[in-house]
Amino acid sequence: MNIRFSVPATQEGITQGADQITSFLEAAHAPVQLSYHLGLAYEELATNIVKYGYEYKQATEQDVILISIELSGTPPDASQIRIEDHSHPYNPFEQPPQSDIESAAEDRAIGGLGIHLLRKLASHVSYERHDDKNITILAFKDQDPAL
Repeated sequence: MNIRFSVPATQEGITQGADQITSFLEAAHAPVQLSYHLGLAYEELATNIVKYGYEYKQATEQDVILISIELSGTPPDASQIRIEDHSHPYNPFEQPPQSDIESAAEDRAIGGLGIHLLRKLASHVSYERHDDKNITILAFKDQDPAL
């Protein structure tokens, strides 16, 4: 089962996309854990696109985030989420891995934990820049261990 849609590259668009993903995953009877992982991946990556991908220019009505989700349907195959945007080149996985996960939350620098968590949860992550698009793909094994 698959879904493909786009949302505006805005905070409101992120919320719209989260609602569409939730409805799709519920209708597909996706496992709760997989639904959580795919939803988390979408929200983290879409937020980073809006926050960092468009940091040098304000997103316009024509700027959208394209989301594709493919559910494997056959454990332990991997389901995946693919997110594309036309912001400036921005690879969320170029950042060094979050190293300070031992300190208290109030003592840590802001940022980095979401991507760190996605690296830990996903069975595969990839980024490429193609035809002026950022393309980020994360795969999650349908039997990944729970958080």
